[in-house]
Amino acid sequence: MSKNRIIVVICVVAVLISAIGLYTTAKQVSAYHKLEHEKKIATAAAVQADKTYETRKKKIQQQATDEAQKSNDPLIKAVADHNGAYGVMNTLASAFFKQYYTWKNAEEYRARPSHLENIATTGLLKNPALFDDGKDSTGGDYIANTGVQSSFQRASAYADTDVSAIVKVNFRSWFEDEKEINAIRYYSMQIDPTTHKIKQLNLVFQPANTDEE
Repeated sequence: MSKNRIIVVICVVAVLISAIGLYTTAKQVSAYHKLEHEKKIATAAAVQADKTYETRKKKIQQQATDEAQKSNDPLIKAVADHNGAYGVMNTLASAFFKQYYTWKNAEEYRARPSHLENIATTGLLKNPALFDDGKDSTGGDYIANTGVQSSFQRASAYADTDVSAIVKVNFRSWFEDEKEINAIRYYSMQIDPTTHKIKQLNLVFQPANTDEE
């Protein structure tokens, strides 16, 4: 075989190998995209299924509560009323503390009461023990100067009566680029049974910051 024919054969083989490689890569890429597409469809279906389940669950729970509250049995009615109050307190606590423990700057920190008018009474929103102006003892802007930020995680209300509860609040806080700190606070909370607003809130326990939630 001549030198030229050997070169041609080598070139042909190289082209074939490249073509096979490209074809294999194309198939792999196509299969990957197909799997990604199927994953997105499955994820979307799962999310929708969860939403449907939660909606149906809440509807059934509400129907059961409504029927129990209409019961002639005072014990069943009392339990239903208590469960309804428990749900209200958990909803109020989560809504309140989500706003209370979430801010990125001094403006958001000071604006918190204005976002809570539908959740808490006017007296509570004017309580300086809960809502200060973010200034330190020298009059400086503590929030702006330190860069402290906070992010709400969750709140759980443990009812002791139909209008009062102990609320456990989990949140995270940090100074500028420093590591986030997990923190927990416990509050005693009372709601107005007529307006369904929080009318009293007191910090009762503040454990040491922890990395555990």
